[in-house]
Amino acid sequence: MSAVTELTQRVSVHHRFSLRRSLAVVGRYGGLLAAAVLTLLPLYYVLYLAFSKAGKEFSFPPHVIPHPLKVSNLWNSYYGTIEYPGNLFHYYGNSVMYAGLATLGCLITQSIVGYAFARLRFPGRNLLFGLTVAMLMMPFVVTLIPRFLLFKNLHLTDSLWPLIIPCWFGGTRTASSSCGSSS
Repeated sequence: MSAVTELTQRVSVHHRFSLRRSLAVVGRYGGLLAAAVLTLLPLYYVLYLAFSKAGKEFSFPPHVIPHPLKVSNLWNSYYGTIEYPGNLFHYYGNSVMYAGLATLGCLITQSIVGYAFARLRFPGRNLLFGLTVAMLMMPFVVTLIPRFLLFKNLHLTDSLWPLIIPCWFGGTRTASSSCGSSS
C-alpha cells in the first residue's frame, strides 16, 4: 500500500511541476507575441495608409483593411501634381542607391583607416587619432555651410552625391544619419 501511495504522490508532484512549466512557456510566448504585434503595428499602419485613398488616416473608427484598396498608389503620385511627380519606384531606387553607395563607401574607407590606426605605427599617429575623435564630437551644424559651399563649387548640388560622399569619410553626423563612423 505504501508503494502505491508513494507512486501517486510522485505522479501528482510531477504533474504539478509540468503544469507550472507549461504555464510559464505559454506566458513567455504570449509576451513575445504581444511584443511582436506592438513592434509590427507601425509597419502595418504604413502599409494601410499606402494602399488607402487620401484622407483615410483621419477616419474614425479605423478600418482593418483599406476600403477601397488603391494599389495604384504604388506607381502614381499621392498628390498627383507637377510638384510631386510621384513614382514610388523612382523614390525607392534613390533610397537604395543612397543607402548602398553610402554603406559600401563606409565599409571600404573606414575599415582601411581602422586597420591603419590599430595595426600600423607611423609618425603622428596619435595626433591624427586625436583629431579624428575631436571631429566626431563636432556638431553637424558647424560644417553645414562649408560643406554646402564645397559641393556647390564642385557642381554637385541637386544630386545624391552630397549625401553619399561625406559618408565615405565619416563626415555625416546627424541624428537621422546612418552613415559615418559609429556613434
